[in-house]
Amino acid sequence: QNPWGSESYSEMISKAIMSCPSQEATLHTIYEWIVNNVSYFADKADYPSTHGWKNAIRHTLSIRKRFTRIIDISSPHSSLWTFTHKAISNRVILR
Repeated sequence: QNPWGSESYSEMISKAIMSCPSQEATLHTIYEWIVNNVSYFADKADYPSTHGWKNAIRHTLSIRKRFTRIIDISSPHSSLWTFTHKAISNRVILR
């Protein structure tokens, strides 16, 4: 069991993405959801206490095949995370 309970980072990320109507979320939105919905992280929203867990979130997003990073071609510096099966054909999919 983790200090915040039995959920893995992957499960928390999934819940954060599912909470969005489009089931697409920015990294910032995922961080916010975790801080607002998992009591352990409520006081860990600001640097330097964010260093470890935010890195773990980014790492989990990049290695888990269930998540896909997508960018809007009209705004290449803005990316969203979604579930792999939700990847939209008119966007560029990054791994």
